Parts: sequence; structure tokens; C-alpha cells
Amino acid sequence: MIRKALCAIVIAASVLPLSAVPSQAAAAPQYRALWVDAFHPGIKSAAQIEKLVTDAKRANVNTLIVQVRKRGDAYFNKSIEPRASDIQGPIDFDPLDYLLRLAHSSTPRIEVHAWVNVYFTGESSLVYSLHGSVWGNKANDGVGSGFLDPGVPEVAIYTHRVFMDLVRNYDIDGLHLDYVRYPGVTWGYNNSAIELYKLQAGVTRTPGPADPTWQAWRRARVTNFVRDLKHDLELEKPSVKLSAALICYGGGPFDWGGWVYTSAYSGVFQDWRTWLTKGYLDFGVPMNYDSDWNPQQKEWFDRWMSFDKDNGFGSRVVVGVGALLN
Repeated sequence: MIRKALCAIVIAASVLPLSAVPSQAAAAPQYRALWVDAFHPGIKSAAQIEKLVTDAKRANVNTLIVQVRKRGDAYFNKSIEPRASDIQGPIDFDPLDYLLRLAHSSTPRIEVHAWVNVYFTGESSLVYSLHGSVWGNKANDGVGSGFLDPGVPEVAIYTHRVFMDLVRNYDIDGLHLDYVRYPGVTWGYNNSAIELYKLQAGVTRTPGPADPTWQAWRRARVTNFVRDLKHDLELEKPSVKLSAALICYGGGPFDWGGWVYTSAYSGVFQDWRTWLTKGYLDFGVPMNYDSDWNPQQKEWFDRWMSFDKDNGFGSRVVVGVGALLN
């Protein structure tokens, strides 16, 4: 993913419609946001956080989406997962807590959304080391990865707990889901997931990657996780906005019916159209990482923008752009 190579990149100028004309009473609300990844400097020390907030204020940014769980670790101290090993400072230094204090006390106030990798934990993480042999995702050729399998019920239970603990313990403005998907169409062949699928589908043979019932089952596993997380957020802390980084590889659909042929829906089983239309997300961030100088990619970008704008998502889309490409 392109943004992993950056400390921070622009998400969008505003919630769609981007060109909305403000009313006389008040301007339309906007997100002017940055992704801040944890693979580079950004929130690993007090000095980095102070610089981040200063830079955000100078750039007129009103939202920071900061990666606080990159590989089954935590850039915050109140967690059941290990504290990230590259945090700089005393053992009681809590990066997320310090960022929240600085951002929320700034003038104007800056929102902080906690960016968490969902199913990707890396093979070196504690959770994968302990449970990867049982919870790890596998391709149909038996090859594993640093992903946990959405089809394993214990994965959903554990990950849901990690995120709800984060929401309960910190005054974050939002929770931002990344890698909330399968790695690809040939993935999902964890032994436990396959056995559960066979039981629920009433079949005895292991399905092939293109089996439509098997595809729908995998897609539903991801959707159910997002739905259940939103449900519990509404019950316990409804002020926290749930968002997600959304797949839009290649060209977008020309119309509503073309959605089922997209990379998101059919390639990685991320049915984000449903998440937005049913309110499982407060807003979505399509990762439109395309180059304006490349005619094909420019056409892809424009097509996805038209789909986002014209298909009933209201103001629940914030367009993510690959700023470094342009």
C-alpha cells in the first residue's frame, strides 16, 4: 500500500461533495486530514508528536489519523497487546495519550482517529506467534502469511476486544480500520474456517476460490465484523466515528450494478458499498492511489470519484489520494 511509504499523506480536502457551496449560515463541515503511519517518524516520541501537531496546525489540518496498531502491537500503554518496541522515551510514556492532550487542547481543536490494522498482524507479532498456527490465514496452496483469518470466530472475538479496549481507555474521536479484508481471492483456507464453512453451507468438499457461495461466506465474515464493531461502539461510546481505508484497485464501476465486479467486492471480499449504505461506517476512505499523469490511472481515479459521488453515500466518503504520485 502506497501510504506505508510515507510519514503522512493527505486524505482529502473535505467530505463529499467536495465542491459543495456553503450556506449563508455556515460552511459545510470538512475533513482536512493526514494519515500518519507507524513505520516512520510521527508519534514515536514526545518531540515527534509536538512537531506533528505544529505541522498540522500550520497546514490547516483538522484531523490526524494515526497508526497505533501496525503489527499486533500498541502505540498506547493501556492494551492487552505488547507496547511497540520503537517507542522512544520512558516506559510510562504513552504516545496516544500525549497526542490526544496536545491535539485536543490546540486552537482550533484537532481530531485524533486511531488507525488500526485489523487482520494483518505480521508473523513476528505476539498474537501471530501464539495463535498463527490456528488463526492464521492460508492460501489454497497452503502458504501462510502475517494475516489472521476472518473466518475463524476466535479472530473476530480477540480483535473486537482489542479495539473496544482502545475505545474505552482513550478519548479518541474515531477508530479507523485498515486491512479489513482478505489478502486476495485465493485466501481463507484456514482449516478451522473451512470446516466452519462446510458445516454452515452443508457441503463436504473444500470449495475452490471462485465458488460463489464460498466467496459470499468470506465476504460476510468481514462485513459482520464491521457491523458488530459499529453496534458495540454505538452502545458504549457513540461519539466515536468508525471509518475504514477502502480498496479501489484498478477502475471503478460505471454504475451501481458494476459494484460486484470490483476489486473490493470480488477480489478481497470487502463489501464497503454495503458498509456505507447500511451505516456500518460513519465514513469511508477509498484509497484512490493513482497518478494524474498516467492516462489510464487518471481515468480510474475519475471513475471511482464519480461512483463515490453519485451512488447514495451522502457525505460519508472522504477521498484518499496518493499525494506522492503527483
